[in-house]
Amino acid sequence: MPLPTNLCFAFILITFFGIFFSEVSNANEKNLVSRGDKVAAKQAYMLAQKLKWVTYQKVRNRVQNPILKKALLWYRLKSPNSGSNFGQIDGFMTDNPDWPQKKLMQIRAEQVMPPTMSDIEVLKWFKHQNPLTPNGTTRLAASLLKSGKKSHATKLIQNIWINGNFGAKQEAQFYRQFRQYMTRENHIERLERLLWEGK
Repeated sequence: MPLPTNLCFAFILITFFGIFFSEVSNANEKNLVSRGDKVAAKQAYMLAQKLKWVTYQKVRNRVQNPILKKALLWYRLKSPNSGSNFGQIDGFMTDNPDWPQKKLMQIRAEQVMPPTMSDIEVLKWFKHQNPLTPNGTTRLAASLLKSGKKSHATKLIQNIWINGNFGAKQEAQFYRQFRQYMTRENHIERLERLLWEGK
């Protein structure tokens, strides 16, 4: 479903940035936001700030306006540690390719990719997009290696090792798993970047 730009961004701004719109151009009756929906949206915003996502979802379910309801779902899916799973995020991205912050949504999806995804499913998911996170790179590189695509996997491994930011445990695990595909020059470039960025 294409993003209804004027309406959706108006609702997002009303909901999350407190900007008042006395009128939304070209809005019809079914797209108007009721007083109850505005109250629910404000409540949802406050719950999101407190990371109370279970209650947030219950409040979202009370919203009647379909675009505002979808905007509230979008906000939860793109937020870290919101309890959203891979299927929910992937489904939203597929159904709403024109919605904003697509890369952030991909990052969230990669962070919660289930271990049960097969190599075929992983390769299919990354067919038209490159991984944006160490976790996504780990999954894709492992699947590529199993499918005999060593050159492609090596490029991904070396690039994320040089340019990626890992958690301590994640870094150690990634190194153990893929160190044979890294070069001395890769380690030097990574160290230089980290020193330059003060990390």
